[in-house]
Amino acid sequence: MNHANTLVERSRENKIRFSGEVWKRKKLIICTRYTLVSLMLGVATTFFVHILPGGSISIKEIASYGITYAAFSFAACITAVTLFLSLPNRDTVIALVTVIDGKTNSTAYYEMIFVPLWAAVTQLTMVLICAINILFGGDLSVAVDNAYFTHHLMSVVSFSIFYYSILELGITIGMFSNVAKIVIKSVEQGD
Repeated sequence: MNHANTLVERSRENKIRFSGEVWKRKKLIICTRYTLVSLMLGVATTFFVHILPGGSISIKEIASYGITYAAFSFAACITAVTLFLSLPNRDTVIALVTVIDGKTNSTAYYEMIFVPLWAAVTQLTMVLICAINILFGGDLSVAVDNAYFTHHLMSVVSFSIFYYSILELGITIGMFSNVAKIVIKSVEQGD
């Protein structure tokens, strides 16, 4: 019974640690070109949705596409974390643990784990936003004539989070490539 309590306590510490890591990176997360680009694309999509052929799609239909996308993306992010945690040999992990990132004061290995975890959080946020859109938007079309300010605001937020989640998934895919190079180099050196 004591061992189970220890595991629960460690789990609580890890939750606090992850939220602390997010808080530590708040400037790095918020003040990036990815956030700015996703916000600009969200505003542009909301502004131009009236002239796009897809503007007549219902909110619940487009939100269901968003949930499907987020589910696949979430799976990819969790797969990335799993692969990164199972690097082929101890020397590669030790090499990554000894390199410190100057922006976050974390090891390269921890950064390698944090990035796809953060991308997974953005995918979960996408699911939440889509669920809210389904509940409150329902059969309304994405482009509503004489829409309220709240409709436009929710549209900007939803599209911005969608674009941000795509960009975060792109970062995770790029990280897959970098880790593959590390593993290949490690194997070629015979480690």
